[in-house]
Amino acid sequence: MRGVWLAIRADTRSILSFQAGLLAGMAIYNLAIWSPPLPHGSATYGMMMQISMILGFVTAMPVNAMLIKAGWKEAM
Repeated sequence: MRGVWLAIRADTRSILSFQAGLLAGMAIYNLAIWSPPLPHGSATYGMMMQISMILGFVTAMPVNAMLIKAGWKEAM
């Protein structure tokens, strides 16, 4: 049970940091760039989603580096 708790502790921080960047990117393009929101099936929406995922990756990198340095996660 301790292993499950340790995994949840480390992965929750990693996932939350990724989601913060992803949702910030989506909010920027939905609220600031296009005044009517993009249709979900459009190619532009898909491209902006990919850009937001890259932003999420960038925001998760320092958190993952900190977790690895602290010994909470293993480097891959």
